[in-house]
Order: sequence, then structure tokens, then C-alpha cells
Amino acid sequence: MHLFRGCKSEDMPPHIYSLAQSTYRSMLASRRDHSILLLGRSGSGKTTNFKHILHYLVLTAGSVNKVLTIEKVNSISIVLEAFGNARTIMNNNATRFTQIFSLNYDQAGQIASASIQ
Repeated sequence: MHLFRGCKSEDMPPHIYSLAQSTYRSMLASRRDHSILLLGRSGSGKTTNFKHILHYLVLTAGSVNKVLTIEKVNSISIVLEAFGNARTIMNNNATRFTQIFSLNYDQAGQIASASIQ
């Protein structure tokens, strides 16, 4: 994760952290909302990549007054997986719901609030 922090997009190899870093930098530069949408078949790693992106953004941006920490992110994941995952033919731990996770940033680029739907 530390290899990607603060790098320019042309200096980074294709990776989920590279995507997160490029999106974060673009959001800071343009001062506009950005979205990351993960698509794919069952078992393709959408939920796992979502966790990696969120983890990266929390570590990179930091948060005001510890609104969102890695420990809180992990706790949220455990609770959601307990109620929303099931065994399927394709995946033993498939997420059976859609998540919309919103991060709101302050002027300095730190996470000011977070919400999940």
C-alpha cells in the first residue's frame, strides 16, 4: 500500500491501490465528487477490492477526529458479512447485497464523515 501512496498515475502499475490513489488525487484536484463502481461476476472479487479501496483511502486521507478508522472499517465489514453473505455454487462466502459507501471529505482532503446504504 505504501508503494502507491502519493505516486503519480503514470508512475504506478495497474493495481487496485493505483485506482484508489488516482481517484483520490483527481477528487482533490478537481474539487468534484468521484465514484468508484466495481462490476463483475459472482466471485470476481468486487467485495474484496471494495475493502482494499476503502482501506487505502482511510490510510491515505486520514479522518477528522478519527471519524473513520481501519478498526471501524473492519468492524463494519464483519457485521455486514454476518447478515449479508451466503454460500453459492460459485463462492462459499458470496455477498448477497449491494453497498453504497459514501465518504465525505473536508477542504484539506481528510474524511469528515462516512455513510453506508
